[in-house]
Amino acid sequence: EPLDTIDTSIKDPDELKRNESIQLFLNRSSKINREFDKDIDDLILINKICNELEGIPLGIELAASRSDLLNIEEIYEGIKSNNYQNLEDYSHDKHKKHHSLYAVVNWSFNLLTEIEKELFIQLAIYKTSFTADLAKKIVILENTTYSLN
Repeated sequence: EPLDTIDTSIKDPDELKRNESIQLFLNRSSKINREFDKDIDDLILINKICNELEGIPLGIELAASRSDLLNIEEIYEGIKSNNYQNLEDYSHDKHKKHHSLYAVVNWSFNLLTEIEKELFIQLAIYKTSFTADLAKKIVILENTTYSLN
């Protein structure tokens, strides 16, 4: 179920910090990036990110997980630019939230290395969780020293 989002015209830091979508983003990003700056400009961009993702918790968590590699503006631009990319391929899907979620997953996938993408694709056969031991049994990586340990 989507979390509440607030209007992107809101500039009051206290009001922004009280929003549950923004709180989720801040919580997840602070666990990854201890030096994460939460100034008003970042809060405004985080609000825009949460609105682009329509408050979808998984999308917000995936976006926040990139705060160790990208600044908030880069995260926002990455989501915004991917949000409208390839939508014609999904025109049968009338729900915009599916486009938003697809965009953030697609964007995150495209940030992976080629080996990580190969691993991701091979492990996608599992519908539920799996152990590292099970993953080691099915992953086949050619010409690489990449380790699943």
